[in-house]
Amino acid sequence: MRDGEVRHGRQKPDITWVEQVVTNQADLELDQMVMVSSSGFTAGAVAKACYYGIELVTPERPIPADGPLGRLGQPHLEFRDLIRERLISVSGQVSRNGDSQVIPLPAGAAVFDAEGMVLCSVAELVGIFLDGADPREVVAQAPGQSVELRVRVSDFVLRRDEGGDPIEVFIGNRDGQRLRLTNFDAVLGARVETRPVLLAAAELQGTAYAVGAGHVGDNRALVIFSDERTSFA
Repeated sequence: MRDGEVRHGRQKPDITWVEQVVTNQADLELDQMVMVSSSGFTAGAVAKACYYGIELVTPERPIPADGPLGRLGQPHLEFRDLIRERLISVSGQVSRNGDSQVIPLPAGAAVFDAEGMVLCSVAELVGIFLDGADPREVVAQAPGQSVELRVRVSDFVLRRDEGGDPIEVFIGNRDGQRLRLTNFDAVLGARVETRPVLLAAAELQGTAYAVGAGHVGDNRALVIFSDERTSFA
């Protein structure tokens, strides 16, 4: 929620008024405060307001485009997708005769069960667990860039069917032996694709809002937001 306080007079408001506004903001649990003064503000008030993120407005002076009031009139929204491009490297921790070691795993190498039946390739195994990874932090930090996505899986469980018994997973070595795979670490090359969403302004029962639509992955998304809340469907 936003709120504002206004003063009119010849004397510039000082740091005292800013401190009062900060207290009011905390008491009322407001997200953003705007202070308006017809005579401007003292240097101390400007510094204090900047520290607390309060926007200062003086009539007949331009409102900063990057401030909360400026942004309110020009909402910006974009959708981002993480596009996987290539598997860079995979290493895994294997166990043999009670000893553990970390070895490189070729992407095309076969993954076996305890009976020697091929379950999938190493690349396919990485894909299974990558689908369950949370890439939001990577996507948020690297819009429009190429990134390296690291997937670490420890003590994983593989099942043939949902709800089925867990399967021990093995990797073959050059000597024809099968080594049990317990953990793996994969690095993938990817890019973060961004698409601006065009927003249209509208009004419903006296409440102004903006609406936009686009695609996120294979899904179509609709976003509606106003001053008070945002809805994503």
